[in-house]
Amino acid sequence: MNTTMFIIGSIIFVAYMFGLLYAVNWGHTTQRDEMERDRELQEFFNKHDMIDYDGMGNQGRMPAPKKKKQSVSHEIEKAIKSFKNIKTK
Repeated sequence: MNTTMFIIGSIIFVAYMFGLLYAVNWGHTTQRDEMERDRELQEFFNKHDMIDYDGMGNQGRMPAPKKKKQSVSHEIEKAIKSFKNIKTK
């Protein structure tokens, strides 16, 4: 009895999942086809820059400026100068 219930439940579950996936796929393809045929949407997407999502221009695509690394000797020279300034005051 338990095996029969399990088999029937499995069949119902598989049929439900098949129907659900079929409905989702059908809805997706239908919506995509309608969007591809819509002239207003085609004009909108052709007119606008789709990478600029926030409307602020291309500022987000600019890389940050790289800071130059200063050598250790330069840092030592700066420390010596600051130490000399403290000592003379």
